[in-house]
Amino acid sequence: MGNFEEALKERIEELEEELEKLNSLLGEGSSTRKKKGKKKAGKRQISAEGRKRMAAAAKKRWAKKKKKKAAKKKTAKKKAPQKKKTRSDAKKAAAPVKS
Repeated sequence: MGNFEEALKERIEELEEELEKLNSLLGEGSSTRKKKGKKKAGKRQISAEGRKRMAAAAKKRWAKKKKKKAAKKKTAKKKAPQKKKTRSDAKKAAAPVKS
């Protein structure tokens, strides 16, 4: 069994060497097999210019929303408040007039 493991390890090494040769021909550098350990996924970095664009877009959205809200208030102020209709108003309108 020990002989099989050694033969297997040798074959793996041979294949890795072949892979490195092929990668170097393709211009991809060395094999990724050598890099042990986990690759840390770093946080994405946003450039200052990107942040400025995002802030400008957000301000534009807020201004648009604020403008709509102000327009609604103006139109609401112009209309005279209407009296709420109640059930008794409906009964009075439907009731016959006695003379």
